[in-house]
Amino acid sequence: MLLASDRLALLERLETEGRVIGFESEMWRKDGNIIWVSENVSAVRDETGVLKAIEGSMVDITQQKRAVRELKDSELRYRELVDFLPQPVFELDPNGVPTYVNGAALDWYGSGVEEMMVGGAILLKLVVAEDEKLAADAFARALGGEQVSGIELTAIRGDGERVPVLVFASPMNRDGVPSGARILGVDISSLKNVEKELRKIEQTQAAVLRSPQAPSPRVRPG
Repeated sequence: MLLASDRLALLERLETEGRVIGFESEMWRKDGNIIWVSENVSAVRDETGVLKAIEGSMVDITQQKRAVRELKDSELRYRELVDFLPQPVFELDPNGVPTYVNGAALDWYGSGVEEMMVGGAILLKLVVAEDEKLAADAFARALGGEQVSGIELTAIRGDGERVPVLVFASPMNRDGVPSGARILGVDISSLKNVEKELRKIEQTQAAVLRSPQAPSPRVRPG
């Protein structure tokens, strides 16, 4: 038996359409469990046009509904996890246009990213011009099914700041067909600053050793 609300909706459609294909609804089974069904039904009327009966067929689609729900739950958990990451994450369609960005990406680039998603601008505009070819190559490799790791680029944040990043890209597929690529950028500014300080120290040590005033090693008398 259909639930009351679904039965009413079906009858309303039959009154106006005469035939309904693929009507999905919940119904009670005899054992008390609720299942999902898909119905193809037609209205049977008498010679005056009064609805006398409904004829058709139904298919149990409970398993399909459960699978869809589990997939949506899985996607929701994934989105929650990605939004928790401190690194910017982008999902791009095959044309390189962002279809999804996480919270960190919005923090980095501001409303400009949302405008790109609506207007269809290209993600390459988020890196410096001299790195656009590297970014395009990483995207193309990911779109071709390759996992791309550790490509060093210089990104341009929404406020104009240039930030060194390591880019990781992975392919996205839907029903076995490439549907885009997922891009993650890791800010390596701190690492670059440490490397810079180490170079300064090495240069200072080298300069001291080259200096004529550098103290000679002291040798103990034997």
